[in-house]
Amino acid sequence: MKKLVIQSCVLMLASSFSLTALAAAESIKMRVEGMVCAFCASSIEKKLKALPATSEIYINLEKRVVAITTKDGKAVSDDELKKIIVDAGYQLQSVERGKFTMADIKNQVKADRYKPGNETHQHDHKDGKHHGKH
Repeated sequence: MKKLVIQSCVLMLASSFSLTALAAAESIKMRVEGMVCAFCASSIEKKLKALPATSEIYINLEKRVVAITTKDGKAVSDDELKKIIVDAGYQLQSVERGKFTMADIKNQVKADRYKPGNETHQHDHKDGKHHGKH
């Protein structure tokens, strides 16, 4: 009987730990090609802010990086992120998930030697709308 009680306690602790891990906030760093101007960044930022899971957003145009942190207990799938990026007219190159802070992401991006290619920037922003291809 004592062995059964101990096993039950261990299972309850393991379950509790797993639920806590799932509920913790997550950081997601993405490489996004075609994003070359402030209008590009703001259109992606607006769509990501609309997600109920989004807590914080960081965008670096030079390195073509978009990063978000999620709220505790909330999640966003890679498919959902890809749909947002592709529907906005850009290409999602990679997604990296982890338990790092936004400061960690900013420092990593700053130290990163990644230099995107010289994509053509063909936009007409006179009417406040995004026109042209990347």
